[in-house]
Amino acid sequence: MMNSIIRSTPQLNGVVLAVASVAMFALETAAARQIGADVPTSQLAFLRSIGGLCLVFVVARSDGFSVFLTTALGLQFLRASLSIIGVFAYFYAFARLPLADATAITYTKAFFLIAIAAFFLKEQVSGRRWFGTILGATGTFIILRPTGSQFEAAYLVALLSAGLSAALIALTKIIEKRDSARTVMAYVATLSFLAYSGPAYYSWAPISGADAPYVLSIAILGPLGQYLGILAIRATDASVLAPIDYLRLFFAAVIGFSFFGIRPDLASIMGMACIVGGCLISASSAKRKV
Repeated sequence: MMNSIIRSTPQLNGVVLAVASVAMFALETAAARQIGADVPTSQLAFLRSIGGLCLVFVVARSDGFSVFLTTALGLQFLRASLSIIGVFAYFYAFARLPLADATAITYTKAFFLIAIAAFFLKEQVSGRRWFGTILGATGTFIILRPTGSQFEAAYLVALLSAGLSAALIALTKIIEKRDSARTVMAYVATLSFLAYSGPAYYSWAPISGADAPYVLSIAILGPLGQYLGILAIRATDASVLAPIDYLRLFFAAVIGFSFFGIRPDLASIMGMACIVGGCLISASSAKRKV
C-alpha cells in the first residue's frame, strides 16, 4: 500500500500544480479584463514575454546559456511557434465573439486533449477520466449558456486556439522526456519575445499609472502559470489534466464576486459543482493509478 501511495505522489503533485496554474491564469484574465482596451493586445503579449524571460532567468540562473541546449530543437521551435499562434488566435476570437460563446469554445480543448492523449500519446484513458471530462464540460455549458449567435469566421479561430492549446500539452509530454521544463520555458519566452516585438512596437500605447499594476500582474502571472502548467504536464498524464482547466471558471466566479461584486446565480452554482466534481473524479483516477 505504501508503495502505491509513493507511486501516485507525482500524479497528485501534477494535479496540484495544474490547479495552481489555472488559478494564475484566472487572475491574469481578471487583470486583462480590468484594463479593457487601454493597452493593445500585441503590447500585452510582448510585456508578458518579457515576464517569461525574467522567470527563465530566475529558475535557470545556474544553467546560464546551457538552458538552451536541447536534443529536440525542432520540437522546441514547433511548440513555441504553436504557442505564439495560439495566443494571437485566442485574443482574436475574444475580441470578435460574444464572451460566453468564445469561452465555451476554448473549453473544447479538453476533448482535443483526451483524444490526443488516447490516440497519439497512447495513454490509457479510463472511463473515470472520460466521465470527469464530460461532467466538467457539462458544468461549463451550464454556466456559460452559449447564445448561439450568427456564425462568424472567428468561431473557427477560437476552435483553432483550443486545438493548439491541447497540442501544446501533448508536445510538452513528448519534449519533457528529453528536455527540462526550464528549457521549454526558455524557448517559448525567447521566441515569443522576438515574434511579438515587431507588432508591439507599431501598436505601442502609453501605460497609465492606474493600468500599470494590472499590466505587471499579467507579465508575472501569465509566465508563472505557464511554467507551473509545464511542471504539471511533466508530473502526470495529459488526460488527467483535461478537466482541471474547468476550475478556471470557478476561480473566475470567486474573483468576480470578491473584487467586482458579481454574484453567481443558481445555474452558475450548479455548473461549478459539476466542474469541481469532474476535477475530483480526475484527481481520484490519478490516485488510483499504480
